[in-house]
Amino acid sequence: EFGLTGCLNFYKTQFNDVMIDAKNGICEDTVNIVNSDGYINTLKVQNGYADGIDIDFSRLKINFIQVKNSSNDCFDVSSGIYEIIDFLAVNCGDKGISVGEKSILSAKNVSVDSALLAVSSKDQSSLFMDSGEFVNVSNCFESAQKKQEFGGARIKLNEVNCDAGNLIDKNSSVVINNYEL
Repeated sequence: EFGLTGCLNFYKTQFNDVMIDAKNGICEDTVNIVNSDGYINTLKVQNGYADGIDIDFSRLKINFIQVKNSSNDCFDVSSGIYEIIDFLAVNCGDKGISVGEKSILSAKNVSVDSALLAVSSKDQSSLFMDSGEFVNVSNCFESAQKKQEFGGARIKLNEVNCDAGNLIDKNSSVVINNYEL
């Protein structure tokens, strides 16, 4: 009725060193956070019907994220500013991390095991990572303009371990250790 798509929804919430653990969500998003800010210590999701975690219009710092077994994206953010220290995703049906619609996401350590696409930055978004470890993925990176009302996207990282391909459109970029792909 109110457009919230999660099994567990947070709307206009101020987080202060919280821990969230959600399992077996049968909604579009197992955890959905909208228009919120603050600090989340630990955010864990297991066995999501579609997206594990979906966050929109927020400003959050998250110490540790773990998502296991989501049939769509493990972690999806849009229109906000996000900082992650450690991120682990296992068995994502589509993307490990999806960053879209003018978002900025900074992450220190990112690990994705089993996804079609490890990380994606779309529609004027920026994804900055210190290190990435991606295994059992069809593509390491996607950096692209998907919607006509936005421009290209960018991904910049220092160190990555991934043997798969990349999807980069003419309006977007991926830079690894100061080398543009």
